Amino acid sequence: MTSQELQGMASWTEWVPLISADPPFSPGVYLARQGAGGSVVYVGVGAGARTGGGLRGRLRRYTSGKALASGLGEGIFDRALADRDWLRERLAEVESGRPMRAVQWGKASLVWADLHVCWALTEDREEALALEKRVLAVQGIEWWNRAHRAGHYLIASACPRVPARLRAGRQKGDRAGDLGGAGMRWSGSAVRW
Repeated sequence: MTSQELQGMASWTEWVPLISADPPFSPGVYLARQGAGGSVVYVGVGAGARTGGGLRGRLRRYTSGKALASGLGEGIFDRALADRDWLRERLAEVESGRPMRAVQWGKASLVWADLHVCWALTEDREEALALEKRVLAVQGIEWWNRAHRAGHYLIASACPRVPARLRAGRQKGDRAGDLGGAGMRWSGSAVRW
């Protein structure tokens, strides 16, 4: 852990590479860091609401490459796309007639991220959500989480097409509408062009 504050919040497991993580189907909260000794960058919940259940179902969704547009998968993919070398490798594959499918790009971005995870089990979904909220409140961590400040949805700063004034996000409960330029609209928690 990078923070004593995080350590004291729950009984966390040891860190393991995300690719080989084998958590239980139980509800809980997971932390992710980039590299074996890197800083914590993401917190998420695996609480059985999705097919596959619990922490195992959630983390396996990421390692399958099928979660490019949700949670941690989106955070990983956004940052991989911002890495010129990683993107050049993908473009070289396309130009040589060997384009990968989206799932393969997702897996390639996961390898690029070199994420390690640990987790804490909870009794139920409500307890997991409460722990996640407490973890996100820790100051001084540059979270990859899109929504991490009291009721705000944040737009990934890695996306240069989004004007700075819009990266601050919006309040929960705001209605869908025009973002005022570049043909962008938001709906739910997503920005669409």
